[in-house]
Amino acid sequence: MAMPVNIVAPDAEAALFAALLERYAFLQQHELQNRWLILQAAHVVGQTQFMPHIRVHCLMLALGWETRDWPEMAGQLFRIALVPFGHLLGRLPLGNPGRANVSAFKTMPVSPDVLQLIASVRNT
Repeated sequence: MAMPVNIVAPDAEAALFAALLERYAFLQQHELQNRWLILQAAHVVGQTQFMPHIRVHCLMLALGWETRDWPEMAGQLFRIALVPFGHLLGRLPLGNPGRANVSAFKTMPVSPDVLQLIASVRNT
């Protein structure tokens, strides 16, 4: 789906993205499932903005490195390389969670877990 390239996220979405990353920073290392869930939510919220989009993929790469998940790291390196092209061409797969276990090109519905997390952070 073609999307216009945006420079600055609307205030509410920027605040939501920041709140998600703040929650991510406070999670313990052993809370791996929650860490990935928050990064996926941050990807969904921030993917239409270049800097948040690239930032969340870098965080996913770092988490892949931390867990020695080689396929995830390879997938994140590929996505980091694609982000500029996706923004320049206005082709971003909305709803995509950004993980390496899904197509980097596929638009998809946001998972219920991610939607629930976004709603809970938005309401705090």
